[in-house]
Amino acid sequence: MDTNSLIALLTAIIAGTVALIGYSFAQFANRRERKSKLFAEALAVIYEYQELPFRIRRRAASDGVTRAALGGLTSDVMTKLGFYLAWLHMESPEVGALHAERMLCLSVMRRELYPWGFLYRRANRRLLDRERQVRADEATRLE
Repeated sequence: MDTNSLIALLTAIIAGTVALIGYSFAQFANRRERKSKLFAEALAVIYEYQELPFRIRRRAASDGVTRAALGGLTSDVMTKLGFYLAWLHMESPEVGALHAERMLCLSVMRRELYPWGFLYRRANRRLLDRERQVRADEATRLE
C-alpha cells in the first residue's frame, strides 16, 4: 500500500469515527430531550391529580351535570396518570417506581376527604414528616 492510499484510508476512518461520535451525541441529546418532556408531562398529570380534591370541593354546584363533569374529569386524569406511570416504568424503572409515593399521597388525600378530615391534618403532617425523614436518611446514606 502506498502513502496516498494509506492517507486516504486514515482520512476515511477518522471521518467515519467523527461522524459516528456526532451521531451518538445527537441521539443522546434527542433521548434526553424526549425523556425530559415525558417527565414534565408526567409531573403535570400528577399535579392535575393533586388538584382533583380541590376542584371537587370548590365546585360551583352539586347538580347532576356538575357531578358528571367532575366524574369525567376524574376519569380523564386517572387515565392519563395510569398511562404516564406505565410509560415512566417502561422508560426508567427507577422513575416509574412511584408506588410508595402514590400510596402515601392517596392515603393523605382520602383522609382529607373524610367528613371530619381536618381532624386528621396533624396525623397527616406527622406521617409526611416521617416519610421525609426516612427519605432524607436514605439520601444521606446513598451519598
